[in-house]
Amino acid sequence: ELEHLEVPGTVDSISSLSFYRNNSLKSVKIADGVKGIGQRAFANCKGITSVSLPQSLQYIKEYALHYTDITSLYIPKNVKELGLGFLPTRQVLDTLVVDQANRIYDSRQTCNAVIETATNKLISGNRTTIIPNNVATIGESAFAGRYGMLTISIPASVTNIENAAFADSRPDTIFVHATTPPILTGSKFFGKKAVCKVPLKSLSLYQASDWAQHVGSFEEIFDETTLRIYYTSTDGKIINPKYADKFGATIVKNTYENGQGVILFDKPVKTIGESAFQNCYTLKTITIPNSVTNIYASAFRYCTSLTSIVIPESVTSFGDGTSLYNGWYIFS
Repeated sequence: ELEHLEVPGTVDSISSLSFYRNNSLKSVKIADGVKGIGQRAFANCKGITSVSLPQSLQYIKEYALHYTDITSLYIPKNVKELGLGFLPTRQVLDTLVVDQANRIYDSRQTCNAVIETATNKLISGNRTTIIPNNVATIGESAFAGRYGMLTISIPASVTNIENAAFADSRPDTIFVHATTPPILTGSKFFGKKAVCKVPLKSLSLYQASDWAQHVGSFEEIFDETTLRIYYTSTDGKIINPKYADKFGATIVKNTYENGQGVILFDKPVKTIGESAFQNCYTLKTITIPNSVTNIYASAFRYCTSLTSIVIPESVTSFGDGTSLYNGWYIFS
């Protein structure tokens, strides 16, 4: 039985259903010259773990790689068409990257998703995707079947979520940052066990919208700035806290762009724990969100480049537990 398939460049395209349900296949390497992959060409080939795509490729049709065990996928620069459900829906896909030279699609901000550049529509993602804050639409079936997405964060820029975008993703928690509920087009979204967390003063709008039919319950969340710690570094690179478990919340993403770093958490930050940023030698400035109540001893020990800390009035103890009563503190 054929386990490793190599498609020569003399083949113009791989026809629909060519290898449908061929469970002996483990890898596929497609040579330069091939222009397309037809509908369900490799669908339900559950043994496939890797697929190599050529720069000559121009299209991947509907469900072409559906229900395979591919762990990563690189979309070449000349791809102009990606059909509905072209990606596998199984849980093992962790890396999804579009060539930076592609003019139709992109994977901006290392988001681990495919976005239609002209429309800012996210057309396909996986369980590790971080939805960028300039995406306007989440496309049909974009996250369908991604069972590992226990927490989903939908930025305020999203105004429309298309049919079955999160069907069978079964999240526990959904953070929606738009004050006006995004429009839900079609059906099959999040599931009745999901807790949907929405901005302050927006709860009644969500409860009166179509969202109420697609989630289990609603909760109000704090201002989304409480989910972020802003910082700068002397070398313009990401600062990784020494202890990532010292904040009373889980780090979702850490980025450094346009001269500023942002650490994003899954819920409001409560504490800056003991030795949290210890030995972060390149940390230059840091702004603490106004949800933090305690900053513990040695939180910034040996941060030798630190010139400024902005501490909100919500902080009631610092270091040895001494109370702060003077509102905002800026240490320079």
